[in-house]
Amino acid sequence: QIAGKQAREAALSAGVTRIRPVLMTALAMIIGMLPMSLGMGEGGEQNAPLGRAVVGGLLMATFTTLLVVPIMVAPTVSALQWRWILDPDNGILNYVGMRLGMPWAPQLWLIQPQAAFWTLVLVDVWQTTPFVLLFLLAGLQSLPADPYEAARVDGASAWQIFVRLTLPLLRPVILSVLLLRFMDAFRIFDIAYVLTRGGPAYATDMVSLYTYRVG
Repeated sequence: QIAGKQAREAALSAGVTRIRPVLMTALAMIIGMLPMSLGMGEGGEQNAPLGRAVVGGLLMATFTTLLVVPIMVAPTVSALQWRWILDPDNGILNYVGMRLGMPWAPQLWLIQPQAAFWTLVLVDVWQTTPFVLLFLLAGLQSLPADPYEAARVDGASAWQIFVRLTLPLLRPVILSVLLLRFMDAFRIFDIAYVLTRGGPAYATDMVSLYTYRVG
């Protein structure tokens, strides 16, 4: 147990050392994206004070950078990271859960069939959610402003504007995202192969894995 604890602490220390260059790169990306983010506001924001514009642009750049981090990681690399995080003996998730006294820790994330299936789903969602959010964000920024001004003049609430205006206008974008994710669901291979290889008991066997195995 002592050796295992020392190994975990050494791995965490090495991870912190290695992640510093990554954080510096992310900071450089934020600084580089700041000028572009300053122009992402609506027309009224163009007359905002410089201080508020800079703060708003920095927050937008930080949010955008953090948002796209999962999709910037190759699926194979992402799966390897998650396999280490979810390791039942030395994984950081079980380690943190046990230190906090969580009733579910330790958990056999990739060994129990039901847990393995939902773990694979969550890892894929983590990997692809940035794409969906960026797609929807682009759709929101392309919506015309005139219908919203007319709705506010007519006294519509925020919920009414969202349900009766935003959602209908975003319907083509939402349908496009659903179609793309539906096609992606049949192409999942990297994450499933690295994490579970279709197991346990074929609980995470995907179409691509089955084709690879029998083909």
